[in-house]
Amino acid sequence: AIFGNSRQLAVGPEALVSLVVGTTLRELSQAAVDSSSSSSSSSSSSPQDMAHMVLYATTLAFLVGVFTLVLGLLRFGFLAEILSRPLTKGFVAAIALTLMVEQLDTMLGIPVDDARSWHKIPIILEHIQEAQWLTMIFGFATVVFLVGTSLLKKKIPANPTRLHTLFLFLKLFPPILLVVCISIILTKTLRLSSHGLAILGAFPATLATPGIPITVSPKILGSLVAPAIIISIVGFVESMAVSKQCATRHNYTISSNRELVALGVSNIVGSMFGCWPIFGSITRTIINDQAGSRTQVSGAVTAVAIMITILLLSPVFVYLPKAVMSGIIFAAAFKLFEVSEVIFLIKMRSYADLGLMLFACASTFIFGAEAGLLLSIGVSLFLVIRHTTVPRFSILGKVTSEREDEPPRFKDISVFPEASLIPGVLIMRIEESLYFANMGQIKEIFLRIEKVGNAQEHPSETRSLSEPALSTIIVDCGHIPSIDASAIQTFAELLQQYLDKGVRVALVKLHGNFKVSMLRAGIIQMIGPDHVFSSVAEAIDSLLGKQPVASSSYRM
Repeated sequence: AIFGNSRQLAVGPEALVSLVVGTTLRELSQAAVDSSSSSSSSSSSSPQDMAHMVLYATTLAFLVGVFTLVLGLLRFGFLAEILSRPLTKGFVAAIALTLMVEQLDTMLGIPVDDARSWHKIPIILEHIQEAQWLTMIFGFATVVFLVGTSLLKKKIPANPTRLHTLFLFLKLFPPILLVVCISIILTKTLRLSSHGLAILGAFPATLATPGIPITVSPKILGSLVAPAIIISIVGFVESMAVSKQCATRHNYTISSNRELVALGVSNIVGSMFGCWPIFGSITRTIINDQAGSRTQVSGAVTAVAIMITILLLSPVFVYLPKAVMSGIIFAAAFKLFEVSEVIFLIKMRSYADLGLMLFACASTFIFGAEAGLLLSIGVSLFLVIRHTTVPRFSILGKVTSEREDEPPRFKDISVFPEASLIPGVLIMRIEESLYFANMGQIKEIFLRIEKVGNAQEHPSETRSLSEPALSTIIVDCGHIPSIDASAIQTFAELLQQYLDKGVRVALVKLHGNFKVSMLRAGIIQMIGPDHVFSSVAEAIDSLLGKQPVASSSYRM
């Protein structure tokens, strides 16, 4: 609430993060058991007891908070952009589908303890005849009511009439609170728990004593570092995915770096109160949004309300049906599906993006959120690398002006068909920064055009004998923002190769830091200061004078 700027994000224990925490603690416990068995020591000091598990969990939360806070202070918020929009939408849809499947057994009253995610589906179908009708009524009635009221709210006009008075009440009164109150009253009054309806039951109504989490064993502390890093990245990406969705819906922007700092501080402070790692929860965030949250204060109000509920109102929630709780989560997850996104991609015929969305959704749903996220990040990184290593360039041709007193213009031959190439002259405009990853591609393009006459042809092809040999190369550098040391060396080697072949080389529109880099690398001295020009037309006039144009030559 203080450091973050996401107005709807609900921070707390999250399913995926809790799963990683549980796996980590289980591995530590099993390692302790194996160590204890091999040394034949007493089991009284075994870390399987609850005190050790709580200590490890709070220490893990502290490490997660420190790592996340450092990432925020170092402005690593760009990690939230590591997933493209289709991959993010696919990941969120898979999480929503997983959450919905996870609630089915509770909503049907079928015990499924040993399976998770889609593995529950065949077990539920096999035992569908064991479903409890009372549990089903509460569960699915909750879903129908919440989804129905959500749809009705969209139909209520801004200035309602008397006919809309009832619907206006539903719009102002949180439907989730209404469902919870009605279900508790019905369950307690009619004693439905005695008829097979599972209820929440009693739970401890105490708060943890504040303290600094300390793990005395360096070995245990070291084993918690890797899980802390994974939890920080996975939790942050998932938190930002739902935060962006809410920010887009309510037309405001969020700062990824501020969210990192806020999540880091939350984990550090939370660890001092016996909390395990916490991040933004997709379901609670959507429920928070449905309840009418519009500012970050909602998080602080929720925290105070939870404290009051635990200390004073916990007996009231004893009779809350578990099916109602699952129905609330089911309805919230249902709202995460954005069919409009799929329709838009189909309308734009962006089938590649649609395929990425389906890939992220399928991989996350089948292999789990952690594996699906890692696969999606891998695909996203591959696409980024592939995009950045494919250079953007244009081959320029001469466009003669109708007026004799006007100098000729040089334009992209792939865009302007009237642009004609000068025989034996290659004029290339490079349109991006040059660095170690794409300079090799630039070099290959130059050599391919020299050998084949076309940047798109396979290198095994040969250039037409009717086309004159390359005699002059002019590089338009006006659209190159920067160049690194590796690219400078490769560029210098390329130009030296052409100079050794007797090909004239000229550079055009050198500017700022790029010009300084060319001077420091000795490239200007290598080609000669008289081969640096302010425009392509000036370079042509100086090197060639009046030249005829050709209908075809070095093509892209």
